[in-house]
Amino acid sequence: VSYEQAAAVPTTYLPIWNMMVRRAQLKPWETVLVLSASAGVGSAAVQVAKQVVGARVIATTSTPEKVKQAFMLGADEVINYQESDIAESVKALTNGQGVDLLVDHVGADFFKAAFSSLKQGGRYTICGATTGLRTELHLGILFSKQIEIYGGFMGTNQDMKEIVAMLNKGVINPVIHKVFPLKEAKLAHKEMEDANFFGKILLTP
Repeated sequence: VSYEQAAAVPTTYLPIWNMMVRRAQLKPWETVLVLSASAGVGSAAVQVAKQVVGARVIATTSTPEKVKQAFMLGADEVINYQESDIAESVKALTNGQGVDLLVDHVGADFFKAAFSSLKQGGRYTICGATTGLRTELHLGILFSKQIEIYGGFMGTNQDMKEIVAMLNKGVINPVIHKVFPLKEAKLAHKEMEDANFFGKILLTP
C-alpha cells in the first residue's frame, strides 16, 4: 500500500464502511444509490457496495466522462443528474420500488430527490454535506415509509482493520485523481471547487 493510498483511506472508506457495512448492513441482494460517485467518498462507496458486498449499485455523477468512469469503477447503473432527474431515473431502474439504501455525502442540493428514491423500509446514510447543511425533511415520508437514518462521521478501529484487509487483498483500491505538492494547495482547491475531478485529491509535503 502506497503512502498516497493510505492517505486516501481514512476520510473516504472509513465512514462508508461504518455506515454501509457495519450499521446499515447492506446485503448482496439489495440496491444502493450512491450520490456523486466521482468524489472520494462516492467512489469508495461504489467499490465497497459492489466489490465487498456484491449489491446492485446505482450511482450519480455530472458528465458523460464521469459516467464512463463510474461504470469502470463497478456501478451497475449511472445517472447523469445534469441530463436526468434522479428520482424519476431511480423509479424507472427499480420498477417503481426505490432503493434499499442511500449513500449521501453531498447534502442539501440533492436531498429531496434522493430521499424520495428510498423504498419502503429503506435506509438513508449521510456522512457529509458539501452542498449545504440545511434542508427540509418530509416527516410523513419518514414515518409512513419507515425509513431508518444513519449519520456517520468516521469509524472504529475494527472498521479500519477490515478495510486494510480488503485493501491488501486488492478488493478495493482508492481512486486518486491527482496529487498536488503542498505549495500548490490553491490549485488543488480550485480543481475541487470546479468539480474537475474523479476520486480523491491529495496534498503532499
